[in-house]
Amino acid sequence: FFFLRMSSTAFQPGHAEEEEDVVDLASFVSPLVDAISQLILCAVGESRAELTTHVQNVASFTNKVVLAAKDIALQSRDREIQRSITMAINKVAGGIEKLVISLTSFLKDSKNPEKQREFALATKSVGDHINELVVAADSTAITKILDAVADARDAQRRLFEASQVSIDDMVVAARFKAQCVKHLSEVVSTASSQTGDQKKARLLQESLGDTQASIGPLFRAMNELAAHPHDSSLKRRAEECLSITDEHYEKLCEAARIVPNYSQAFEDAYDYVRRLVELALSLQEASRNLLDVISDPNHTREMFLKAARQAAETAKRLIRQAELALERTTDPARRAQIRELIDQLREASAELIKAARAASADPNNPDLRRNVVEADKRLQALIQKMVALTSPDDEDAENKLLFTSQYLDGLMEQLCGRAADLSRQELLDFARRIVQASKTLAKDARAVAEQTADPKQRQEILDAVAEMESTCAEVVRAISALAENPGDPKLVARLKELKEKFNYAVHRVRAAAGLEELRHQKKVIDLSQRNEDPLVAAARRQAQEALALADEAEALAHGLRDPAKRRKVLEAVELLRSLAAKVLEAAQAAAENPNDPDLQRALDEAQQELNSAIRGVIMLTSEHEAALQRELELLEQAARMDEDDANAYLAAQDTMRLVRDFLSKLANMTPQELVACAKDIATRATELAKLLRRIASKIDPPENKQLLNCASLLRDRAIQVKMLAAVSAASGSTGDESGQVTSSANVLMKELTESVNVLRRAALKRRVKRTNKQTDQLRRVIAAWQAAREKQNV
Repeated sequence: FFFLRMSSTAFQPGHAEEEEDVVDLASFVSPLVDAISQLILCAVGESRAELTTHVQNVASFTNKVVLAAKDIALQSRDREIQRSITMAINKVAGGIEKLVISLTSFLKDSKNPEKQREFALATKSVGDHINELVVAADSTAITKILDAVADARDAQRRLFEASQVSIDDMVVAARFKAQCVKHLSEVVSTASSQTGDQKKARLLQESLGDTQASIGPLFRAMNELAAHPHDSSLKRRAEECLSITDEHYEKLCEAARIVPNYSQAFEDAYDYVRRLVELALSLQEASRNLLDVISDPNHTREMFLKAARQAAETAKRLIRQAELALERTTDPARRAQIRELIDQLREASAELIKAARAASADPNNPDLRRNVVEADKRLQALIQKMVALTSPDDEDAENKLLFTSQYLDGLMEQLCGRAADLSRQELLDFARRIVQASKTLAKDARAVAEQTADPKQRQEILDAVAEMESTCAEVVRAISALAENPGDPKLVARLKELKEKFNYAVHRVRAAAGLEELRHQKKVIDLSQRNEDPLVAAARRQAQEALALADEAEALAHGLRDPAKRRKVLEAVELLRSLAAKVLEAAQAAAENPNDPDLQRALDEAQQELNSAIRGVIMLTSEHEAALQRELELLEQAARMDEDDANAYLAAQDTMRLVRDFLSKLANMTPQELVACAKDIATRATELAKLLRRIASKIDPPENKQLLNCASLLRDRAIQVKMLAAVSAASGSTGDESGQVTSSANVLMKELTESVNVLRRAALKRRVKRTNKQTDQLRRVIAAWQAAREKQNV
């Protein structure tokens, strides 16, 4: 505390010494108050890390305030004001000396009520002395401002009177008025630069600006009145301008008379940390009391209203105290978290009162009471979160790390959810917020590392932080690239790939700190919506639902106490994720090669495997509820392959091969061979036509009509080939001398080719429809699974 000797040097009026450049009191009083407030917060919050810094700041700003006050005293011609400033300077120095002594004693025994009282009194005394110094320094300036305003008002009155006499008199009065306004401006500018109250300085400058702005209209009105002194409308206008200028003069006088109060700032600094914790405990108690009242079947309306009112009022006080904490917080990411948390506290407290009111009106309804319990749990969690985030930096570091990492996860989720639609500025804003939150997370993680006694864990935390910071840099580069070309699909996809990598890096920080169990890194699947093949889009939605189930099941697994079961669930989750990726890959291959039936069948098989993995995860994480079992059975039914599609495609291929073979050998066929082959073709084509009609009955227009038309034409063309072959054979000649059989067989070949094309289009639509049906059913399965778990928890 080396500054005591420097700041307590007595100042004797009239002893002008060689000084440095004149310093501005207004620039140093508020920083001194802030420095003392931070010193108090550091001590009361039991966070000693920055104590030396705050002490040095107090020393520096105290010295500057003393020098500035000495300059003002030396410039004053009023001996009484000089004596007042001298006494105030010495009181400030003495008060800070007592503050340091009480602080030293307080730090040795911060739980001692007497030491707390002495420290609180010392802080208030310093505030009073600073107030006294500022008031003393302001005394001369206040008098000068009030005198200058009086002169300006008197000049204004003379101007009005002169304007009604002659233009020459008005010009003389206007010149005098301008001189008074100029003098007033100089006096106010000097006073605003010398006052120690920055708010007062701002109000003085604002009032002066308004006053100066009103002078121009006033002069114009007086000039018009001087030209037409008997015009009543011009006189009223001049009077209105006088009134407006008078209002600004009055505001200027009010600003000059403001008396600062710095004592409250120190009292708030001392109290707000402890008051926030006390209010948090009070709200927890009020919330539980409200829950107890609701749980009592014999409670009265008066009992409920009293408990609800107490909870609501305590919540308001806690929110107000949290807003004060927000004002004092400088970390931008922490400020954003607290601001978000304040809104959530408002919603949660209102929701608790609303749920309690409904339960009180219908006390026998278990669902309404359950709503109250859930609302209370949410409020309690938010209260604990607020206490952690507003505590000193070196306290509750693990919870700070957890909450900041969750906030960072939320930022990335918001960014990737809207990335395709964000403007350049919005993307850059997200990048800035992510960098800020990453820095805060790194700071919290390093605080946890410093507190751990295990050197291995400490190094794991620091390594995880380094990886997180490196990945954050990649994310920022990706955001910057997207900001240069907003909406670019490839850049959006790249950002979403990095999201999974970054989320895992953040998870590693939590895991290294012992807040989560380390999991394997997820396989990245691009789930972005693009202009793509309908089958791939449908498979992508199916994979997305499966991955959502995997994420929820994984979170559930980490809460299991049985390590063997937890391992089984995590293994099932990893299998589910890999099969979701397999379905998407199979759909992409099938869409790129629609003529390959093996690839179509591979997609069907991959979807069946995925549904089997879904059943495995669900069976491991819930009771075997009947409703859930029914939904799973419906999912399996939705995934079953329709054999008609594959059979029809194979039948069409076989018939086409038979017709091609028939055409290649037709010229050398005997009559008997000709009739036999034509009959075989007709039989195959008729069977295919029946299969096409059966498929047509299962699908929607226009493919069903096209298939029916193909079936009819196939049957007719096949019968025609059979009849013409019989006629040709009856002539006894070899082959097809007339060429009619050949022509008819070629037409049949064209119809078969068209049938295959229509069949392929219909099969694709059916496969898309079947995939969408599986996705819809999977949503119902997940909903039933969640309901079964909630029932199990209750």
